[in-house]
Amino acid sequence: MPEAGTIPGRPMLKELTGIRGIAAAWVVLFHFRATVFGLLPINRYIKKWLDSGYLGVDIFFILSGFVISHVYTAELSTSDWRRYSRYLEARLARLYPVHLLFLLFLLAGDALSIAKPPVRDSVLSFIGNVLMLQAIPPFQAWNGPSWSITYELGAYLLFPLLASALVHISNARSSFACAAAANLLGVGLMAVALSVPGTRPYHTIPALLRIASEFTTGGFLHRGWSLLGRRRNRTWDVLALAAVCCTAACLTWVPEGYSYQILVVPLLAFLILACVRSAGPVASFLESRVLQWSGRISYSLYMTHFVALNLASLIILRWQRVALHSLPVRIGALIAYMSFAVVTAHLVYRFVEEPTRRRLRRWFDKTRSDDSLPSVTLASNDN
Repeated sequence: MPEAGTIPGRPMLKELTGIRGIAAAWVVLFHFRATVFGLLPINRYIKKWLDSGYLGVDIFFILSGFVISHVYTAELSTSDWRRYSRYLEARLARLYPVHLLFLLFLLAGDALSIAKPPVRDSVLSFIGNVLMLQAIPPFQAWNGPSWSITYELGAYLLFPLLASALVHISNARSSFACAAAANLLGVGLMAVALSVPGTRPYHTIPALLRIASEFTTGGFLHRGWSLLGRRRNRTWDVLALAAVCCTAACLTWVPEGYSYQILVVPLLAFLILACVRSAGPVASFLESRVLQWSGRISYSLYMTHFVALNLASLIILRWQRVALHSLPVRIGALIAYMSFAVVTAHLVYRFVEEPTRRRLRRWFDKTRSDDSLPSVTLASNDN
């Protein structure tokens, strides 16, 4: 879930930062849904929306393709190893520190019998997690949500292939047609894969289809957006709101099951395009301070909320203990749970993710600088 606007001359896409915050909240509610269902009087329509919260990951994948294309297409469309290595360093500095922190946290919790990872004491899986291979069998993710960053890292590694194709598209209509083709083909294949009993969206084949089609969709959407001259108008606000309403209606009325819910992904892709071209209330909403803050901490929230949910049960109380109390008490307990997850994410972002990313970038830059001066060092030694 990269952020845009890190290279001079590239406009900051604040709308996408706001969307990231909403997508992260949707995923959190999906994983907290047992708690939400146990504490609040939820009707069947809201239950369907919460049950489909895993689609927030699909939003992340499309956003990643869009933002990475926004920042790096021109830089990586030619074969230049130095640019590619700098790009990978920046991506690792973004993903790895929080991942490693919570992997070590779970290891400590396992040793102290406080927080058992789902794979118990598997040394093989721990090594796979350290190498960011946790979503590839036979490895298993110790921190549940971290499965997706394995596939995201794979997309980053292969992005130059997409970039070399994107720069050869000179017509916005052609780029949007490619985006639609990639998205619809991916959704169709995902629906077939998820129709197999017992298959989940994070299993290998559906996950590969999700990242491949959605990251590619994001790249083509960005190319089309940039070829349109990045013009904005309020018509796109109406289209964005229509996409939200259509998505909500589809999730309400389609039959339950992953193979049906995944069919709304094209609407989510269109929503992203509409939001980034909006110029009225939708843009203002997404650029609000709360959503910008939530977007900044979204990666930390995504990576920490699974652990925070378990910790909240230990530190605050188990939600089952208040399930039979009055509604205000139950609402208060739910707010406490959610607040604990958000505060944890904010602290991790403030004191781990952001400062570590900057230190790693500086260290990579210094190492590259030192490596580029071997002849000077040898000359001074000879003197």
